[in-house]
Amino acid sequence: MTGIKNNRPYLALVATVLLLILLAPLIQHLAKPIALKSLNGYHQTSAEPMFSLSGWFLGDYQQNAEKYLEENAGFRSLEVRLYNQLQFSLYREVNTQGVVIGKDGYLYSQDYIDAFLGNDFVGEEKIKERVWALGKIQDTLKKLNKNLLVVLAPGKASYLPEYLPKQVHFEDAGITNYEIYSQALNTSSVPFLNLFEWFKQAKDSSRFPLYPKTGIHWSRYAELMAANKILKIIDSIQPKPVPYLRFTTIDQSLEMNFTDDDIEKSLNLLFDIDDLTMAYPNYNIEDTDDQNNPKVLAVADSYFWGMHASDFNNKLFGKSEFWYYHTEVDPMPGVESKKVADLDLIEAVENNDVVMLMATDANLYKFAYGFIDELYSAYYHDTLRFSPAAQKASRIKELTDFILEGTKADYNELVEKGMIKEGISRQTSAQNLADFLYWQETQDKAQHYNFHKKRKP
Repeated sequence: MTGIKNNRPYLALVATVLLLILLAPLIQHLAKPIALKSLNGYHQTSAEPMFSLSGWFLGDYQQNAEKYLEENAGFRSLEVRLYNQLQFSLYREVNTQGVVIGKDGYLYSQDYIDAFLGNDFVGEEKIKERVWALGKIQDTLKKLNKNLLVVLAPGKASYLPEYLPKQVHFEDAGITNYEIYSQALNTSSVPFLNLFEWFKQAKDSSRFPLYPKTGIHWSRYAELMAANKILKIIDSIQPKPVPYLRFTTIDQSLEMNFTDDDIEKSLNLLFDIDDLTMAYPNYNIEDTDDQNNPKVLAVADSYFWGMHASDFNNKLFGKSEFWYYHTEVDPMPGVESKKVADLDLIEAVENNDVVMLMATDANLYKFAYGFIDELYSAYYHDTLRFSPAAQKASRIKELTDFILEGTKADYNELVEKGMIKEGISRQTSAQNLADFLYWQETQDKAQHYNFHKKRKP
């Protein structure tokens, strides 16, 4: 008994500590005595449930209260960060969808890897159809003393493939959307700025990193360099004066600013990943009368966000607009923006001197976010079905249907031979024959199948 009495102070202390540990999440939830870093990214949390007798007896209140308390537990953000850190440090795994850990701690997004490998390739005909439509739109805008400009920028995987994880097999790479777009645009009438080429040339000579280690977008330094490239080509395609950015000083820092660690933030780790020394230029804008600066409508993806946040639309582009993915007009965090769908498309477009369509390779599979189709339809009162690619597809389908009808013996025989030789279905064999017949039509080589005799099947 004497021993228990002597240990009572210690037992009381232990009990108090245990009680505080048990109550700590509740105390933190109610009073928040410890300032914790909130979680990054979008997290949909439940509202605090209202008590009601009906909800209590049905069990709804208890279920909703349990969910609310779980999502708003006092140390939840710390627990999440600790768990994520253990996964990252011990197993090189992350819990953010689409994020891939490369060599030396470089972070990538899977969609940019897919674009680099050609996994999202939409096909040559579809791309040529888009570029053909852009040429038609450019012709119309040119008659109104306006211009279209296409800007293509490399994603991080295309620019830094050497740090991709070893499970990415370069030998599996196929044709990419960028390759076909750049080829088609180079031979079109549409002004085209290929930032892939500039990044490739600057990779070894740049004084500062053009892409950060733990971010998905280009670095702030590269963004401002790209802005001057854009201004230069705008200056070359229209008569109004164009301002330029003049770098005054360049700050260097291991503390990431702007979007230079946007992927890392999404991981919600406990400790920072080692970063590169990044450059943050200070700049002046050339003195120009901004009322006379060319108005540039930017229809772009998130790579234009930094320029938009720096108010380049007003300072450089004559108080014009940014259409984010052709959906929102001048979006800003916490501010409700207008919708592009609510605008008069032709009037909104023609209120500018230049329409700039900008995309990185990961978004080329959906370029330019519906803008091309909608503006083409608005100008020509039709869809893209009369483009060369659409006409070809329509004619091949017409030929395939005729072949499958089986009314021409020669074609039946060829289809059967194709099925046996290639081990393919009747439908596929007929399509292959139709492809050849279409080529024969366009090449005017009628002697091979005696097909082109002023008549169509």
